[in-house]
Formats: sequence, structure tokens, C-alpha cells
Amino acid sequence: MKQVVLNSGKSQVRVLGNGPCLEADLNRSFFSTSKDYDHFCVNGFVLYEEYEFIRPSVYFLLDPFFVTRNVPENLSEKQFNILRLLNDKTHWSMVLVVPPSADINFLRENMKNKNIEIKKINAVCLRSYKYGYLSNYLLKTGFFGPEVTNVLIYALLIAVLAGYKKIEVYGADMSLHKDLVLNQENNKLYYKSRHHKERDVLVPFKKVPLMRESWSMGEILEVCAKNFFAHDVIARFSRDMGVSIVNKSSFSFIDAYDRSEI
Repeated sequence: MKQVVLNSGKSQVRVLGNGPCLEADLNRSFFSTSKDYDHFCVNGFVLYEEYEFIRPSVYFLLDPFFVTRNVPENLSEKQFNILRLLNDKTHWSMVLVVPPSADINFLRENMKNKNIEIKKINAVCLRSYKYGYLSNYLLKTGFFGPEVTNVLIYALLIAVLAGYKKIEVYGADMSLHKDLVLNQENNKLYYKSRHHKERDVLVPFKKVPLMRESWSMGEILEVCAKNFFAHDVIARFSRDMGVSIVNKSSFSFIDAYDRSEI
């Protein structure tokens, strides 16, 4: 992960999740100070007009459906739209971080923009969420990290490893558990899809990228728990590295970081 090297000279970075609170977070004061920060963005942020103003230095697409061929038809339109917009709208140097499963040839077929440098990250998963001397040592190597349960985890970890002294987090609702719905007639699990500037939609909860197998309630709640445990690990690691992480989301279930009003 240390291969994501930045040379802007800035000591502060803003990491933008894509939760529904991001719309409230991107207020006037946010934009008035943007020039003082680098920005990390994730997933579908390129769909919005703020993308070209914020000009992220690093963009994360860690969900396999964004970066592989032969995704289900109901996802392919969104996939190609995101890749097309990244290609068309990025007129500055930017690193695109993708998972080990990413098909680089597929990505380059759809993104020929020379401003975009594609980098795969491949971290060995730390199976324990107990933080101590050993996990600190392993995280510092850049070859180990928590399980990839949410893109925000690795955006924050890479920001710490990149040497920033202050990290601000926005759009980090982390409210998936709140949006789960179990249909009482067919016993199938659904979730309310809520993202920045998107209409809320109730959709069947299927496993990506093939979208054939359904999640069970136990499985998805386990993923949610791992997600929060991973934030605890990142918070303790950042403090040991002398890095301040402040959660400035207007709404968030993450309790691992210091909070501050926007």
C-alpha cells in the first residue's frame, strides 16, 4: 500500500465516503478551505458536479463490480458510466486504487486517460482485531491490513501510511445495519440503498460481483461488526503514528475517531 506515494507537500487530507450525509457535509465552508487539503474519494463520487472542483488526488474503486468484466446487466450501466466519467472528467494527475481482482486490461479499454495512474493494492488480511505491538508492526509495513469490509477502511489506512498528519472524514454514515429490511412474507433480506444524491431504493441484498447469492442476516451483521472493529484498529494505529483522524460527518455511527462539527 505504500506504493500510493503522494508528492503534493500537503500535510492534511480529506477522505470522502459516499454516505447520504455527504450532501450536508459539502457545505460552503468545506469548499472555501479545499485548497489546503488533498482529497481521497470513493466509488460513485465522480457522478457528481463537485468532483472536478475537489480534484481528488486518489480515487478508490475496491468493489469488484467496478473493475471486472461480465458484471450483471443491472450493474453494468453504472459501472461503465463511472469509468467513462473518470476518463472524461479527470484533467489532473490522479491515482486510481483498485483491488487485486481488478482486470487492468478491461479498465484501460474504458479509461485511456493518461492522467489516471492505476495501482492495485494487495494486503494480507489481519484476522485479529486485537491491536498491539505485532499488529502495529505489520500495519507499518504496508503489506497487511484489516479485512476489506468497506472502501473507507483502506482509504484511511493509506492516508495514514502516506504520511499525512491530519485526516478529516466526511460522508461516513456507516448505517447499513440501520437500513436492513427482512421481508416478512418471503424471508428474503433487502436493504435501503442510500448514497450521496441518489434516491433511496429498496433492493434485494445480493453478493457482488455476480449478484446471484443472497446475504443472510447473520452474515451481513458480521460484516458490519468487522467494519467497526477495523475502524477501531485504524484509530489506534493512527494515534501511534502521530496522525490525527477527525470524523466531521454530520451523521455517523463510527465511534472510533474524534468528532468535530463541520
